[in-house]
Amino acid sequence: MNASRSSLAVALLLAAGLAHAQSHTTAHQGTQPASTPAAAPAASDHLDLAALKGRYVSISFLAAEATANAAHITEFATGFSTLAGVVNAIIVPEGTAPATTPSASTIIARDPGGSLAAQFKLANSSSGSSPITVVLLDPAGNEVFRQSGAASDHPKFAPLAEKIRSLTTDVATRESNLEKGLALQGYDPVSYLDDAKPAQGNVKIQSEYRGVKYRFATSEHRATFNANPDKYLPAYGGWCATAMADGSKVEIDPKNFKVTGGRVFLFYKGFLGNAINDWNKDEKGLTVKADNKWDSLVKKH
Repeated sequence: MNASRSSLAVALLLAAGLAHAQSHTTAHQGTQPASTPAAAPAASDHLDLAALKGRYVSISFLAAEATANAAHITEFATGFSTLAGVVNAIIVPEGTAPATTPSASTIIARDPGGSLAAQFKLANSSSGSSPITVVLLDPAGNEVFRQSGAASDHPKFAPLAEKIRSLTTDVATRESNLEKGLALQGYDPVSYLDDAKPAQGNVKIQSEYRGVKYRFATSEHRATFNANPDKYLPAYGGWCATAMADGSKVEIDPKNFKVTGGRVFLFYKGFLGNAINDWNKDEKGLTVKADNKWDSLVKKH
């Protein structure tokens, strides 16, 4: 292995270590949960785009200059730890052995013969003959964003994150129960389903999905959410489920919740009473009503 490839291998391993360390640090709202997207494959000799349909995929074609690659890999590994629902694919120069996959949402692969680069009308970047290029694919597999940079000015994460934010923020997002863009009053969305006990999120452990910020009690919870965020979104954008059955958006007590059928329902609790009591009297009927009201609220805009 020559010096450039050796430096790249070290960079990839450092990025893997960074992602692993982050995962151990302890410091579309719809009426139905979205289907579980295809899991990211392990590091391999090629990137299987067909297996990733249904997800946003960022593909970084690396360059020959190992220093620029290292900076890019580190910045994107850090950035993608705070951005949910997007696969971070890194295409390493041909002949370089892929390192261990840093996280469930990151793929490190080669591009034998430069076929993938050719698909996107790039020079054979897998052989290290081109600047770093980042291509973003939407869930249908269409290219929606591209940026390139020389060794001294590699593509940055911020413009990519802004593009993803603009593409994924929708009516359901804007109608959700948020405080300055923060969901669940800062409570950890994963804790409701996986721990059956809501936990306050840590301001230092955040992620974003469809323009909404979420906080987590642990980095493990954040990684779990990032891999499949739709599973953990509260029903009706986080508004009181009982009130939504009447078409009203009413605040909730984030500790007052119920899980039914894999869905998290939140409820008002305060001076006027506890809304979960009315919900429990006719949960099946009120669920249908609330689903219809939320659908109408989202669709009328």
